[in-house]
This record gives sequence, structure tokens and C-alpha cells, in this order.
Amino acid sequence: MHKQVLGVGAAVVAAITLAACSSGGNTASGGGAGDPIKIDVIAPFSGPEGYLGPPTMNGLALALKDVGGKIDNHKVEFIKEDDQCTPSNAVQIVRQIASDPSVSAVFGPICSGSMAATQKMMAQDKIVHVTNGYGAELTSVGDKYIFVGVANNGQQITALKPFVTAQHATKAAIIQGNDGYSQQLATSEKSLLTSLGIKLVYDGTFDDTATDYSGQISGFERSGAQLVMVAAYEANTGALVKQMRQEGITVPIASPNGCDPAVTSVTGSDGNDVGFALNFCPTLPAFQQFTKAYEAAYKTVPDDAVAGAYTAGEALLRGLIASKGKGGEALRQAMLSLDYNSKLGELSYAPNGSLKAPEIITGELVKGQAKFSTQAN
Repeated sequence: MHKQVLGVGAAVVAAITLAACSSGGNTASGGGAGDPIKIDVIAPFSGPEGYLGPPTMNGLALALKDVGGKIDNHKVEFIKEDDQCTPSNAVQIVRQIASDPSVSAVFGPICSGSMAATQKMMAQDKIVHVTNGYGAELTSVGDKYIFVGVANNGQQITALKPFVTAQHATKAAIIQGNDGYSQQLATSEKSLLTSLGIKLVYDGTFDDTATDYSGQISGFERSGAQLVMVAAYEANTGALVKQMRQEGITVPIASPNGCDPAVTSVTGSDGNDVGFALNFCPTLPAFQQFTKAYEAAYKTVPDDAVAGAYTAGEALLRGLIASKGKGGEALRQAMLSLDYNSKLGELSYAPNGSLKAPEIITGELVKGQAKFSTQAN
């Protein structure tokens, strides 16, 4: 699988070397004296979800800067692996990684479907893999080498319960993308509706390359649903919400990533009456220090992909510091021993690789502005 080189800001470029040649890895040990510590980053850098790759790399670069720029006096080499958010591509990449003992760990895959397709392969080879993916099932399959840096989609949807309950709806619709992340999110949404006794009267699916949602909107309108739950990536969510509001649909919308800049930049003031629950919102007062630091480095507003990569990346880097760059079982034990407060919340892990106390920010979009109902710890 082709690897790409990332350009980073001057503040961190000296600390990070990015390879343009092919390599893979098994994580039994770190690099030799003077060798860089290699971390493969599996994420989409092209294709429909290609917009998720660059902010992931930026979050990792910022995390590396904040932990000191080096590990045990070794440079850190992040190697970009473009899986296009496609499981079959991710499988090919992981097969390559397993053949190279110089890689200490893997960040990703960040797409839940790609992770689900590869995590057992990596666990079998004792490759520690850290992700900012949201799949709830990722930590329930007996994988001892996975560590997730964000609340999973089940936890996010559970946090949406107060918003959904407050709508007093008896009938609801779900509109979802056809990708793995969206389908897993929709499964959690269906469970929430069932637990609240709300009847699902429409379940519409669109291709994740879609730019028009007329068919799904028509299906919703015919159903008589009083609430819509969206299960989709940020770009699709923003476009869908905007189209619904511009077509005069005023029913409440629940979307876990509703306050992400990739959503609000599309919806503008049409982002109204949208409940959200996710790990990061750049306008939350508690996150202003992080937001300002990111804006100064990259001249843009950080989003959930940045924050998730930063949090998960900081955990991985601190684990590697504790293991002195070694991967495999030494790194796994170091990760399990982490217990500290990052800029974005508490970081400590349960034995299954999930965060013990994941940060979940909830609230509602009102004319494109996030109004928070909970604050960061």
C-alpha cells in the first residue's frame, strides 16, 4: 500500500521524520541505538473519508511535541498508510507491517470497519494498536493489544439519551451511511430507541459518497417520524442536516458528532435543534487552551479527529516512553499502567483497552452554535 509524506509545522518538524518508503512491522522490540522509533499510522488520506487523515497526523504531531519530541532520546517516525477507510486495504497494510520488526506500534486503523478487519491479525502478532475509532465492539472481541482513545459509539449514543427523551417522540427514523462506522453507530441508536420504547418507523441508508439525500428525506417524511437520528461521518451529517432544514423539516435531529466543525461549517445557522454527544467540541471553554494552541500551529480549528488523535496518540507515546520504545507485551503493560490527566481529559485504561472514564461532551446546536449541557471534567 502506498505511503505518503506529511508536511508539518516548523514547531514539530525537527522532532518527526516521516518515511516515504515501504515498511511494515511487528512490535516485539523498539529500534536499535540511534534508530528512530517507528509508528505506522493507518488512516484514510484519499477517498471519501480522506479528510480524516491530515487532522489525525496533526493531532499526533501536537501530542509528540507535548511529550517532549523524542522517546528515550530517539526520534519518532510516523509512517502514513492510506487505507482509504477500506477494510481490504487495511488488511494488506497490516500484512506488510507484520513482516517488519522495526515498527514499535500501530496507530489505527482509525476507521472502525478497517480496525475490525485487522485487529485480530495484529493481536496475534502482539502488535499494540491504538485508535481514535468509535466502534463499540472493538474492545469486546478478546483483543488484548488494542487501546482506544475516545468514548465508543455505544457510550456516545447512551449520552444522547436525555436529549432524545426530552423530545417525547413515539416514532423515530434513522438515516445512516453504508460504511462500517455509520452502521455500527446505527446499531447503537436502534438499541437506544428500543430501550426508550420509541418505534423505529424508517431506516434509510445512503452511500457515503452521496451529496444529495432527497430519497432518504422523502422516506422519512412518509414515515411520520417525530425524531431523526443520524448515523454518518461528519461531512455527510452536515450536508444531510442542512438539506433537511432547507426543505422545511423542523423535527429534532440527534447526531453524536453534531458540534464537530466539519458539521457546523456545512450547516451554518441551519444546524438547529441538533443534539450531540462526542469527546471534543472546540468551543467548549475547558478546551480553549488546546484549541488556541492548535489554531496557532495549523491556522485552522481543531475537530474531533484532531482531538481523538491527540488523546490516543499521547497515550501511545507515553506508553512508549515508559517501555523505552519497546513494543509488544512491554508496551501493552505500560499502556495498562497509564494514569494521568491530559489537556483533553483523564487517561487510564481498563483491561479491555477502553478508557476507564471517557470524556463525553453533550449539548445542542442552536442556529449553528453549540450550547453545552455538560462540561469537561
